[in-house]
Amino acid sequence: MKKNKWVIFLIICSVIALLLVGASFYFKFFKNNAGAPQIKTPDVKKYFEENAEVISVTPVKKAKNTLSEKSLYEELKRRGFDKFPVTTNYSMDGAFKSKQEISSASEDKHPIYETYYRTSRNMLWSITIIDGNITAYPSSYNIEHSDKVPCIVSETEEIVSYDSSTNSFYTTKPKKSVLNVRVVGRIDARTLETIDLEG
Repeated sequence: MKKNKWVIFLIICSVIALLLVGASFYFKFFKNNAGAPQIKTPDVKKYFEENAEVISVTPVKKAKNTLSEKSLYEELKRRGFDKFPVTTNYSMDGAFKSKQEISSASEDKHPIYETYYRTSRNMLWSITIIDGNITAYPSSYNIEHSDKVPCIVSETEEIVSYDSSTNSFYTTKPKKSVLNVRVVGRIDARTLETIDLEG
């Protein structure tokens, strides 16, 4: 029972962190507007410019890698991420919705999706997919190591974030003082089971 309470606590913390991140790693500058988390554009732009190298800013309408619910569902299943529901909060026009679970049969697309993975050692990971790019945030590890720079696992050194206020994707390369990006060849269940975040 205590273990279940701890897992629920970690999931709640992870959800709050993801909402405050906006994307994958920027845990600041959200403002609640009529119940919808919104990033104030000037703050986001300034934060990115001060804490990362901005590679590109792409309007969602011009993005080419955004996956449909069906495609994402199939991809996550191949990666071993099929134990938790996959949810989204935004439509392609940037409108905030209450959290909804995606359908394995739907061709609807969304700019950002999220799910979770719990390893056999009870490490909880938040899995975020933004414009087809997947990152894994080790929620329990980062909570336990709150004195260190937060860690995130990615398939590239570049991180894609979603700004709902401008309905755009930011591709950035964060400074090491802000985020420790661990690059792996593929983010899947096997990788998260075996990765050594201390190494």
